[in-house]
Amino acid sequence: MLADPFAFLQGSAALMACDLAATPISGIRVLACGDCHLAKLGLFATPERNLVFDLNDFDEALPAPWEWDIKRLAASIVAAGRVQGLYDHSNETAVHVFAQSYRPHLCEYVDTHLLDVLYSFLDDKTLIATAPNLKIRQDRQHVVAKARASVCEYLFPRVTGLVDGTRILDQLPFVFHFPEPRYSETGVPKLLSEYCKKLPEHKVRLFERNHFEDFAFKVVGVGSLGTCCFIVFLLAGSNNPLVLQVKEARPSVLEPYAGKSEFNHNGQRIVIGQRLMQSANGMFLGWLTSIVGIQFSVR
Repeated sequence: MLADPFAFLQGSAALMACDLAATPISGIRVLACGDCHLAKLGLFATPERNLVFDLNDFDEALPAPWEWDIKRLAASIVAAGRVQGLYDHSNETAVHVFAQSYRPHLCEYVDTHLLDVLYSFLDDKTLIATAPNLKIRQDRQHVVAKARASVCEYLFPRVTGLVDGTRILDQLPFVFHFPEPRYSETGVPKLLSEYCKKLPEHKVRLFERNHFEDFAFKVVGVGSLGTCCFIVFLLAGSNNPLVLQVKEARPSVLEPYAGKSEFNHNGQRIVIGQRLMQSANGMFLGWLTSIVGIQFSVR
């Protein structure tokens, strides 16, 4: 967060929630992302390996005034422009373009069938086709090509190796093993058993074909630094790996100003928020509680 104002804004959703709570609102509430910021938007792969552009962080999801997400996103556009050395009038123009795009799409969705809205998405082809000029079209093609190469990269050999059997490779200081190995032999499989109970029945059958191999702690990004996060490596066969991220789920930063969640479990709040807001999400979204009471979301 010391790097620049853009990074500071990314890691200070709680401060902005406090600021936004004092601004005028219309009284219309929606399921808000709570941390709508340029760095939370990007291309990712659907389970079918199609590329879509959407939000990818729902840790703060909560019903709240609809204006808050829009204002935070607009503020992040200005912060990004300033870090890039753009003049204020250019940043102001960027925010106007953002608003001028948002309004007609909102009007369009009002008259669209509810299920069509639910299944609408912005894929890589549409992103390229809607570029306003050749330069931006080429920039988007470059970004899409880079994202597709990342999607096609096989994660299994990059994060695992044969050290006392198949296990996750330490990548200090970001990925490392717990110093007590016995914990992984008992504690994590118990957690996975609880997590499995939260999955739909057809996904339970699929998940149960995997067996636990290893887990390691993972240092997570700007806004979540200091929270507990680990990755779990499972196998359903020698070439059938499954990697899960298990991330501590804390109360939304919006709660002091927008009210508590209807869900008692913050992992469930995050997962339900992601399922409702994201155009496509992973098969194994879920939640669990550790033996010491820490709540987690799983993806």
